[in-house]
Amino acid sequence: MPAEKTHDMIRAEELESAVARKNFPVLAQELSHAPPETLAALWPSLKPMTKLAAFKLLSPDRAIALYERLGFEEKYFVFCGFAPASIAPLLESLSPAERKIFTELPRWHYDRMLDLLLREKNASGGSA
Repeated sequence: MPAEKTHDMIRAEELESAVARKNFPVLAQELSHAPPETLAALWPSLKPMTKLAAFKLLSPDRAIALYERLGFEEKYFVFCGFAPASIAPLLESLSPAERKIFTELPRWHYDRMLDLLLREKNASGGSA
């Protein structure tokens, strides 16, 4: 009998496939259960658009939990992709109702992300 899939076993290929198929409800469900540590470990192997889509499918609290676990370069990438327009290629074929699945993070998350990014930059001697 095959082992039951646990949410910490989520694979990069599954995330990439869901984005390619624009199966965002399934992706959001998978992401809602995956531990932030697991997502952070997978993060470097994901394509840029998959990273942005995945981040925007997380609840605000889970998004920050993941962000805190990313390295400086990954934090910087996600921070630069904060605006909803960063996933425009994924949104253009979706109806307005379908687009609502993506979380628009509150402004204070932007401030928190910037604070974490600057702290890490300063801790590394100001170069990154």
